[in-house]
Amino acid sequence: MGPGTKSASRPWPRPARLRYTVLSRMRIVKIALLVAAAGLLWFLVRYVDWSGDFAQPLEPGLVAAIRRGAHPLSTVEAAQGAFDELRFLKPLVDGKRLVMAGEAAPGVHEFFAMKHRLFEFLVRERGFTVFALPAPYQAGLAVDRYIAGGPGEPQDALRPLGYWAWNTDEFRALIRWMRDYNREQPGRPRLKFYGFDGYIPGGSNAGREERLAANVKWILDREGPQSQVFLWADNAQVAHLQGRMGGHLNRLLGTRQYAIGFEFDQGDFRSRGPAGLRMHSVEPAPPGYYAQALSRVGSLVFFVDLASLRGDEMLDRWLMRPQWLRQYDDTYWFSSHFRKMNSVQGPLADLYDALIFVEHVWPVTPAG
Repeated sequence: MGPGTKSASRPWPRPARLRYTVLSRMRIVKIALLVAAAGLLWFLVRYVDWSGDFAQPLEPGLVAAIRRGAHPLSTVEAAQGAFDELRFLKPLVDGKRLVMAGEAAPGVHEFFAMKHRLFEFLVRERGFTVFALPAPYQAGLAVDRYIAGGPGEPQDALRPLGYWAWNTDEFRALIRWMRDYNREQPGRPRLKFYGFDGYIPGGSNAGREERLAANVKWILDREGPQSQVFLWADNAQVAHLQGRMGGHLNRLLGTRQYAIGFEFDQGDFRSRGPAGLRMHSVEPAPPGYYAQALSRVGSLVFFVDLASLRGDEMLDRWLMRPQWLRQYDDTYWFSSHFRKMNSVQGPLADLYDALIFVEHVWPVTPAG
């Protein structure tokens, strides 16, 4: 056997490159495990409820005290001339440049209809002219052209918005009304429609919630110092929570904005999940939710200005006690197992200026 040759009975030594590859893969596996562990920890901290049970017995007289401050509503449906029972709103929204209305779940007829009714009232009785939705800005321009009298059908204008819940009979009724109003009231300022999500010329490049707030402020500035905007979003977005759109707008506008949350006790709603559009049924609110007391007021639908409840020690305790408000969305197929993913945590007094409560809800009707 000559020099420089290897015996067939001896194995070749493992190449250094192969050893390096094995070590590299081990490091990659370790890093992947650490990332997975960090992600699990983040999920547990953010979404698993470690706060304990907020359930406490209702104080005697609490429901009666809420009832005294509530404004019962005979209907959620918008109807011209049916504004007498909403006149209590006038002093509440006087001087406000922005009224925000949330929703406790997507695809709920009562929430859509009530927000439509509120907008009609604000237009006819308080001079509001701008409707804002967290939809793409460019898509909102198509809706604005339609309500200004442009050609086409409502579904053609709504399709670019790209969200199923805005292509429903309820939402089509809203933009038809806006179009009819502009046609029938030629001497008054026309109603305008804005999408305020995504890029807006002159808008902000900050994080999404701060950007949404900055975009709304840009709309107000663009429309002029006398402009008034009705904003349609969900409960979490309009709440005066640090880091959310409503919190940023509260900081930017102070007392010139008014945030209305929505809550319900039980019923059905629609949402979209991996299997498509689905119906979900919700049982009556358990202890620990504000709806436990609200459902006992005795009105199927009512409005309560939260500031009007302050000053009574018992009501102050209830308003400041941490409890839950429902906040369902299209992740409900999964988030229903994690309360922190489908709820907003009080104190209620820190979240909104007012609350609309609906005892039983039904789903919206997807447009055909």
